[in-house]
Amino acid sequence: MHHATAKGSRGDGLGLLGVVSASAVSAADGAPRAGRLAPTIQATCALLALAIGSGVLGAWLLRPLFGIDGSFLWLMKANTALSVVCCSVGTLLLGHEGRGATSLRRLLGGVVFAIALATLVQYATGVELGIDQLLVTDPSPSFPGRMSPWSAATFLFLATALIAHRASQLDWQADGALLGAGATLQIILAGYLYGVTEFYGVDRLTRVSPQTLACLAALWIALIAARLGTGILAIAARPTPGGSAVRLLLPAAVILPPLLGWVRLLAEWEGLVSPLRGVAFFAAAQTMLLGAVIYGFALRLDASEGRFRAERRRREELERMVAICAWTGRVRWNGDWVRIEQYLRERWGVRVTHTISDEAMLRMEEEIAATERAEDGQPPPRPSERTRT
Repeated sequence: MHHATAKGSRGDGLGLLGVVSASAVSAADGAPRAGRLAPTIQATCALLALAIGSGVLGAWLLRPLFGIDGSFLWLMKANTALSVVCCSVGTLLLGHEGRGATSLRRLLGGVVFAIALATLVQYATGVELGIDQLLVTDPSPSFPGRMSPWSAATFLFLATALIAHRASQLDWQADGALLGAGATLQIILAGYLYGVTEFYGVDRLTRVSPQTLACLAALWIALIAARLGTGILAIAARPTPGGSAVRLLLPAAVILPPLLGWVRLLAEWEGLVSPLRGVAFFAAAQTMLLGAVIYGFALRLDASEGRFRAERRRREELERMVAICAWTGRVRWNGDWVRIEQYLRERWGVRVTHTISDEAMLRMEEEIAATERAEDGQPPPRPSERTRT
């Protein structure tokens, strides 16, 4: 039989997020492409964070020797830079699942987890644990050497994801940790967009600096890419309508509302619109963009369904053709020549029983009669004597 295997429809998710810039731009190019790009995205983001963190940490360590002005270093503390370096190296090790690489990754994650947890305990209790200036002396007048609580919370989640990744009993915690890190980053970004200092720091000198936010976001994206196809992110890598929906609608839900809110607030600050008109603009713009995203997804889903139906019709046509051996009566099935009973059972789920046809019965009776005549020494019957039909 010419056996055809359905390839399955590719639920490509092409987005309309670019409506913001008056052009339609892809939100995702399908699961296969996402899977191919994931290692590159992971390595690129991790190396970017590693470069920034290593540069800042090196400047802190060399500051006493070369008299480097420390005022620009206050925006990223030494502990923050160290945590960025540890997380970056641990993220790069995610692609190497040997025992040594796994142990080193979890060790680095444990160091970051300890620093972040100790920092949060200091903020919560007011107790000085002596970790803020353990590496270098910080001349900052406000919380010297201590990272922002928002940075500490994000590092706590990222470190948990590093430790729990591919651990037999803890892997689900990595998904939860990435969700927590994403929510924290969203709050920090909202604080920057809307000028709410409490959402990203304690004061001007103890806050999540732009370079720190860039490193945290890069590490989060790298970990998302590393876990693409596993856990709760498994659906995002599937070539199904559900995977297409995640790749298109989730980025739209994360990006569009904060962006529209920032545009509205900026317009109000500049005196271009009144608060009431700003609310109206926000509602109308959000409705139009959300409608455009949904319509774009519907178009992709409809095209995907059309391809699926065409492939299914082609498969059904091919499956109607069955190759049977003219000599043995066997059927070609899954690359082997099998008995017709096996083919019917495996292909169509038909239970087969055996009996004997009238023609075979007549032939058997003739053979028995011929055998008995031969044993009695009688000649075989003439054709005219074969009256049974």
